[in-house]
Amino acid sequence: MSDVGPTLDALLAGEADPVFARRVRTVLAWMPPDPDPRRLYVDVGCGRGYYLHYYAALGHARIVGLERDPRIAALARAALANVPGAQVAIGSATSLPFADASVAGVVMSEVLEHVDDDARALREAARVLRPGGVVALTVPHDRYPWLWDPINRTRERFGVAPVREGALAGIWAGHVRLYSEGRLAEIAAQAGFDVVETRRFGRVSWPFAHNLIYGVGKPLLESGHVPASLARAVDRRGGESAPRASAWRALRAAFLWPDRFNRDDEGPEVATVNLAMRLVRR
Repeated sequence: MSDVGPTLDALLAGEADPVFARRVRTVLAWMPPDPDPRRLYVDVGCGRGYYLHYYAALGHARIVGLERDPRIAALARAALANVPGAQVAIGSATSLPFADASVAGVVMSEVLEHVDDDARALREAARVLRPGGVVALTVPHDRYPWLWDPINRTRERFGVAPVREGALAGIWAGHVRLYSEGRLAEIAAQAGFDVVETRRFGRVSWPFAHNLIYGVGKPLLESGHVPASLARAVDRRGGESAPRASAWRALRAAFLWPDRFNRDDEGPEVATVNLAMRLVRR
């Protein structure tokens, strides 16, 4: 990735969530952009199309995003209207609209935890992949740090159900489950994959980091009640050219300060926000 690293740095220049940035770097390292149009990549659960944007910006020829929510898919299409090589389709992770063995790589980043039948979703990924094809998979870790989401970690320790909706939802927001490394490896193997690499990241953060970023910051941005210059500065698709207000730079630097103590792989015994696995289809 050294040849595209500086460009990726620019794409992520406004990112306030260091764990998201590590996910992006991990996915792109495991499935590098490829200019060959015969090598189709699929981003399952593409949301607003951030990975589609990064891949296209870094020279990948052909990538399709799949999103089950028509409203979100429409937002992604609008944002990617002038991005060559990127498309967005509506569909489900458990019923992929692609032929057997037709796909070179699959991104499944922060998706499985939303799917009722996660094992079926992985079997579908195996079905559409060519032998030797790669899945770059990330999920929330069930051993997440207390600082990242103190409310839910405390509730779990006292046997109380986690908060899954609203500003206090934290890491459990909209999720069916979180994952242990053993459980994730088990369903991957059953689906026909070999686990060739595992990473765990997001060990140190400010308290309530998830709530601040996604419970407060994200809804505020989506409400339209922030200055346009700030909205551009934090847009995950606008990192290459968005203006950087000095106040935002200082705030972002302060928020990212704890990440200097983190690594891309913290080791299996450490509590982290994310688990990431590189899977190869047998």
